[in-house]
Amino acid sequence: MKRCSVPVLDFVFIGPGRSGTTYMHSVIRQDARIALPQGIKETNHFLTGGKESEDRFWHYFPADCATRARRGEVANMYVYDPGAIPNLASMGAQLTLHTILRNPFDRLVSSLRFRLAAGEITHFAGFEDALNRYPDLVEQSAYATLLGPYMAQFGERLKVYAFDDLMSSPDSVVRQFYANIGLDAPHPIPLERVDRNIARTPRSRLLVRLGRLVSDSLRAVGMLRLLGRIKDSRLVSRLVYCEDPLRVEVSDWPAGVVARLNDEIDQLSRLLGRDFSHWKRPG
Repeated sequence: MKRCSVPVLDFVFIGPGRSGTTYMHSVIRQDARIALPQGIKETNHFLTGGKESEDRFWHYFPADCATRARRGEVANMYVYDPGAIPNLASMGAQLTLHTILRNPFDRLVSSLRFRLAAGEITHFAGFEDALNRYPDLVEQSAYATLLGPYMAQFGERLKVYAFDDLMSSPDSVVRQFYANIGLDAPHPIPLERVDRNIARTPRSRLLVRLGRLVSDSLRAVGMLRLLGRIKDSRLVSRLVYCEDPLRVEVSDWPAGVVARLNDEIDQLSRLLGRDFSHWKRPG
């Protein structure tokens, strides 16, 4: 495919995962005024060690992006990586970053379910055991720690939305996003066709592990479009997963995890000047 001829990036959703990025991507990709990477949702181009040549990055965009009003990426991994900050900043002062924040306790459980379904967590002996084995489950819900460096670099160019608002009034969040990138929201907003990235029960752990191996291999060699087609294939999805959502029984939250996330919530409220205390759990 011919390279995009206007290498100006206007917006990037930086994550975190399990907080509505798939939902927003499904809406934005239906707007012909906006150019997104084709065949893959996220390129991970701006991660530490992932920044290839600019030509490689723009290769994923449609060749006619010069005629599009905006260009962007809807990703979910950048927020976890401080090394992505200078890479994103190098794209220019026009770039705005966007993040959707979900109750960190709910997001943690959703992330655990998703990673179990995707084969990223291969040993599971209960909720507390998973928290001990995979401490990044907690670290990736520590929003103040994650967003502090982004706020320091981007200031008002970092736009924050609430997952609760996305679920209760998705059209209002979509309109906020469009206002933040300087476009009128589409009318009507195509909410009825928005996908939801639900973690479902695998038919076979072996199939899931094979899928993870294939996914990692394709990403390692840069075959992102093929990876995207496989991920979007309903046939592959039906072969690997049942229709039933994957459920995880949550025991009592460890006191240390509650204290850590409650403290992060307090710090986040101060960082953003907004009250998130309704997310806190009793200590």
